[in-house]
Amino acid sequence: MSTLEVNKITPVSGGTSVTLGDSGDTLTLTAGANLTLGGASSTITIPSGATIANSGTATGFGETMVPAFFAYMDGNQSIGANSATLVQFDQERFDTNSAYNTSTYKFTPGVAGKYFLFASANIQAVHDQATNSIIINKTDSNDVAIHKVIALNSSTDREPSLAVSTIIDANTTDHFRVLVRTDYSGGTTITGETYPTYTFFGGYRITGA
Repeated sequence: MSTLEVNKITPVSGGTSVTLGDSGDTLTLTAGANLTLGGASSTITIPSGATIANSGTATGFGETMVPAFFAYMDGNQSIGANSATLVQFDQERFDTNSAYNTSTYKFTPGVAGKYFLFASANIQAVHDQATNSIIINKTDSNDVAIHKVIALNSSTDREPSLAVSTIIDANTTDHFRVLVRTDYSGGTTITGETYPTYTFFGGYRITGA
């Protein structure tokens, strides 16, 4: 094997490109060596039909959808009738940017962008055509998504799960919370449990949108 020792390869006079190898050749970077392609203003073009095959660790590729979080409630919460009540998601599975507060039950992204938010709440013992709603609220003043379920006209208790989701713009100071409302005269109870998780709130930033 021959060794070529140079500091720089440039095109011949009047040329603008350099070609390494021919069709079918394999160019190998020795283990332990590093390769830097281009600089801050360079463009690296992967032609149509080409494939990048990775068997190692890739970093810095693709988009990372953060901030992201998933919060849930691990104990039951009683709510009264005819008023929207803040759901107390007091536990977290993950929270990439510490953006969800388990004391105020608010998600404050801190990074401007578009977010996909979702929430679900299981409620107990409602009937007689009671209207039950789950609400995603933005910055305490705007209800941005609502889902309603009406219980059957029956004296038999029902336990519907309410679910809502939305895509919403957020700035660095906006925050989001979830509320549940019922007009059932006796109020109701929101079911909290770790596994299975009945009542939860989560979301993430949509990158590239």
